[in-house]
Amino acid sequence: MSGAYALLPMLFTALLAMSLTACCVVVSFDRSYNLRQWEKLRIGSEQAFLGEDLPRAEQLIRSALTYAERLGNGDFRVGTTLLQLGDVLMLEGKTGEARTVFEQSLGCMQVSIARSAKERERRQFLNEAGKVLLNLGAICLELDDLPAAEGYFQKAEKVYEELLESVGVERIAEEIGQSLYGLSLVNLKQGRTIESERFYRLAVDSSASAGYSAALARKLRALEPLLRQVPSVPSTVTIQSDERWRNCVLAGREAFSSKNFAEAERQYRLAVEEAGKLGPDNQKLAQAYKDLAASQEWLSKFADAEASYRKALALRDKRSPGGDEESEKILTKLANFAEMRKDYRQSADLLNRQLKIRQQIYGPDSTEVGETLTRLVEVDLARAKNSEAAGEAVKAWAILKESDQTRGKSVVAYESLSQTLFQLGKYSEARQANLKLIAACSAKKKYTLRKLAASYRLAAIAAQEGKQRSASAESLLASASARAALQDPQYMLALIEKLNEDARLLAAHGQMKGAAALAEWSLRLFSDQDKDSSGMAAAKLAVLENLRSLEGSLGHNLKVDRLSAQIADLKRLQNELSGK
Repeated sequence: MSGAYALLPMLFTALLAMSLTACCVVVSFDRSYNLRQWEKLRIGSEQAFLGEDLPRAEQLIRSALTYAERLGNGDFRVGTTLLQLGDVLMLEGKTGEARTVFEQSLGCMQVSIARSAKERERRQFLNEAGKVLLNLGAICLELDDLPAAEGYFQKAEKVYEELLESVGVERIAEEIGQSLYGLSLVNLKQGRTIESERFYRLAVDSSASAGYSAALARKLRALEPLLRQVPSVPSTVTIQSDERWRNCVLAGREAFSSKNFAEAERQYRLAVEEAGKLGPDNQKLAQAYKDLAASQEWLSKFADAEASYRKALALRDKRSPGGDEESEKILTKLANFAEMRKDYRQSADLLNRQLKIRQQIYGPDSTEVGETLTRLVEVDLARAKNSEAAGEAVKAWAILKESDQTRGKSVVAYESLSQTLFQLGKYSEARQANLKLIAACSAKKKYTLRKLAASYRLAAIAAQEGKQRSASAESLLASASARAALQDPQYMLALIEKLNEDARLLAAHGQMKGAAALAEWSLRLFSDQDKDSSGMAAAKLAVLENLRSLEGSLGHNLKVDRLSAQIADLKRLQNELSGK
């Protein structure tokens, strides 16, 4: 009977494994099924659309949208399906509903652009976002919402200007022409004939170099007599300033990409001057200030760069008081400058503002929100707001642990959280964060140091919890991995210094056992040959002194005496080497 009872734990484990496997299979099956249904319905809608059966096309694409939404929050197929639905609704004359759908599609596209791990994917999503913006501009023109139409066409123009550098004018000439035509028509309806003529001229010039569709060419021909009917005196100064602004921006970008940052700064200063002639609050001026700030940052002119970013942000705020994707990027830069000055309160204020914008744009549970929360944790720890930091760390981890992203920013966020949660005594969450970090780092070789440090951190968590057997086993595995992966002594030195710094941070937050364990393990990574290297000797001395301090705090007097003797020997050796 006792033998039967002994088998019960094994039976339970086997049943649990089978149930988990079954769950994984069901989830995988559901996703495959949803993908097949989405593709089938989407293609069916396209066929109905081409056959001019618009009610059928709408019915099928709405069904496809249901399956796309089942693929998960933030799946790019939701945005593309909404785009297709909006196209159908426009042709059906359901303009108001089409506008709502396109706005939803634009929100999805923005998330996809931000999360794109590959440049090719990002260009694809940018192109689709540009199409949505053009559709929204056209709808707002039809609804006579001219300020909104102008905003959408300007954003479309900016998207295609960015794509111009990577895909070439031939591939997106039609879209550039549509945005310029839209801006010309909007300005004409608002009585701004100078601006209207300027955009019309740019559209015609672009057509001469790349060619447009017959439909767009007809629209431009129809616009020309309308411009002639309005009495106006074209401003040569305005047109020339716009052209000079464009030339300066292109020259600045070329210099910046060639790492000639001084020339880039000079060109962007000229761009600011020319953009200022186009009006005090125009977004070309905002972009010029942002470009100028980037070049100043690379030249280490941090005060000038911060001032330029603030001017760019002020102009963005006039356009979008609630903030937008450009504003939140500038807020990241300004928070960085505040941290450099150790003005953590200002940095926290800027990051909290960014948090609200990201929640609005990307959603409250997005990776972007998790990354901002992680930054806030670091800032609040720096200003001794430990209770706020603990709450933010738990929220950030709740978001990021569900993320499948392996972008560089996410890896940095995982690393920061794995350290912070440990420092704050959240051992269970810290262990999960380190495991997530190790999985994310496995995707790229450049993250080897981060991966090894996370492996040691797992062992240190076990040491802090008093699980010595687990700590010893995990540290041995980490040490073996480090010696196999880091053949170059400089990389080994970088790992040792990282572990020693982690130990200092843990000690500063009272995690003494884990800190001492990390310092002890980093000491074991030195080899016999390291005594001949001054860099290694200095690093070893730093580890020994840190470990002696930690062991003293733990009351391990014998270890302190032993470490003091090692320190004296090493200092003597250093003096002999310097004497030689």
